[in-house]
Order: sequence, then C-alpha cells, then structure tokens
Amino acid sequence: MKTIYSKLDSEVILAIITDFQDFNKPRTDVIPDTEFLQSALVRVNEGDTFKPHWHIWKHFESQYDQIKTQEAWIVIRGVVKVNIYDTDDTLAESLMVCEGGACFTIHGGHTMQSLEDFTCIVEVKNGPYQGQEKDKVFIK
Repeated sequence: MKTIYSKLDSEVILAIITDFQDFNKPRTDVIPDTEFLQSALVRVNEGDTFKPHWHIWKHFESQYDQIKTQEAWIVIRGVVKVNIYDTDDTLAESLMVCEGGACFTIHGGHTMQSLEDFTCIVEVKNGPYQGQEKDKVFIK
C-alpha cells in the first residue's frame, strides 16, 4: 500500500494506492476513520461470513459544515495510469494501478488514463451527486 501526502502539509493525504499483494491479512483498513470515504481490503476463505446487518443514518449536526467528494477506482481488468495532484494543482505523483489494485483519492486532484483496451474499473464515491457544476473544479 502506498500513501501519497501533500508537499504543502504532511498530514494531508492526497491518495492511497493498493495492490493485489496488499491482501496479506484478513482485514486491512485503508483510509483513516476521519475521512468521508471508508474502505478496507478484506480477504476471506470459503464459508467465511458476517452477521446480516444494515447501516443507520448518521447526523453530523456540528462536526462538519461542509463535505467534499472522495472516490475510489478499483481496477477489475487492465492497467491505468493515475496522476495525483497536490492541493496547489501541481503534479504530486504519477503511477500505474494494475488489475486487482485500487486508487483512493482523498484530497487534491487526480486524473486517470487507460493503458489497455477493455480496461474495467469500478468507481465508488460518496454522494449525493448534484451535477458536475457542484462537484468539480478542473485543473488547468
């Protein structure tokens, strides 16, 4: 697992990259509990299960006055090149994410380019989505 931090503030996580080899324990939490996007790498064996459950609504009356979108790209098939940008829009790091790997974007900017035909990616992010105008600022 690789964590990319801002050069402007060493406590700000820009992105976290995982690889298939990171599934080396039954459970590995990927993202700090303080972030809106949460993820874990879970390795299970035949017959493993967990108790049926549902999730309750959470109310953040005074803890947060605003939220932003964080997202994850899980590469099911193929390879992508990911560029991670710092909070000042400068390129922080460029790397490849291969089949079985994932990129979790937390702060800063990002872009992705497929390096193979028929690359398949699952994108996950917090919502609700209110349209591009209220969700994104493009880096020049």
